[in-house]
Amino acid sequence: MSFCGKCGCQLNDDNQFCNNCGAPVPKELTESKSFVPKQVRSNNSSIREYPQSASTSGSYSLPNTSSEVSTMPETHETRKEVFSGVIHKCPHCGTVLEGFVVECPGCGYELRSEDSLSSVEKLSQRLENLESQRKTPTAKESLKDAFLGSFAPVDTVYAAKATLITSYPIPNTKEEILEFVILASSNINPEAIAGATKGDANLVQLYQKMLVEQNAWVSKMEQAYRKAQLSFPTDPVFLQVQQIYESVFRNLLLNQYGKCLLCGVSDHRLLKASHIKPWSKCEPKEKIDIYNGLLLCPNHDLLFDQGFISFDDTGKVICSNELREVDRVFMNIQPEMKIRLDPKNQKYMEYHRKNIFLK
Repeated sequence: MSFCGKCGCQLNDDNQFCNNCGAPVPKELTESKSFVPKQVRSNNSSIREYPQSASTSGSYSLPNTSSEVSTMPETHETRKEVFSGVIHKCPHCGTVLEGFVVECPGCGYELRSEDSLSSVEKLSQRLENLESQRKTPTAKESLKDAFLGSFAPVDTVYAAKATLITSYPIPNTKEEILEFVILASSNINPEAIAGATKGDANLVQLYQKMLVEQNAWVSKMEQAYRKAQLSFPTDPVFLQVQQIYESVFRNLLLNQYGKCLLCGVSDHRLLKASHIKPWSKCEPKEKIDIYNGLLLCPNHDLLFDQGFISFDDTGKVICSNELREVDRVFMNIQPEMKIRLDPKNQKYMEYHRKNIFLK
């Protein structure tokens, strides 16, 4: 006959778990079928329960001293406390330090050390080292690249930097994630991304070489944003990450279009980066995809966001029946208006017509 070591209920011979409390049956009990729990009182008067060890003869022995009790091996029922992570303290006074601290709030000690370099700073240094290896092309090499155009070999430095960026693991702390997003946004060149397919032939060639690195930065920034969104969505630091993310999207559209696609307003201070598929419905990659955006003046941006206007597959404006004729005049909406749409805009515009446009 055997009993549960946790609640004392009788166990059947084939039980792996107690029918009453669900506690697992010790292995030695299932083998011997003769387990009897006993209580051991230590010197501090606390009661501890220990499973007895079975021998081939079926006899059991209890520890003779309190020291033997304290050193008995742990079982799978023992509760353990495990501490993870690192507590950063001031080396001068021992005050626990929060993130983004460069000076101890307790004693004013300035915190600086080579060991304190963040992973983002180390990445930046490695990128600078790669850039320093770039050689100025000779006249012959420049002529050859100009002749080959888009078939010219990939620049090895840009390729090496792209590989380094792609393989870089996104940090875990919110301060380092923010630091990485700032680094990525400062390295994303909207002019290079927009100019890789249009403009002066020499610049197009240069931008095409840069594109491999630019795509790596954009892709990695998407990953950093997603991690921040999952890790600390309600923290004020995430709002900073989101603002930087949105500013990258706006700069990409400004370089892609430069003016309102409907009315031609070109003052950048008056232009808005409008998402075709709303920001709240987008995946992180879609949030800074230039093909998910239109550059519009405030009036047309409001009409588009609210669903009063949309565009068909040819780019021609579609007006909702809910927009009155008089308001169309005041808001400068004319039936012959048309914008230039790229084939990559189509999936987003289809979403807008189905889900946002007021039919």
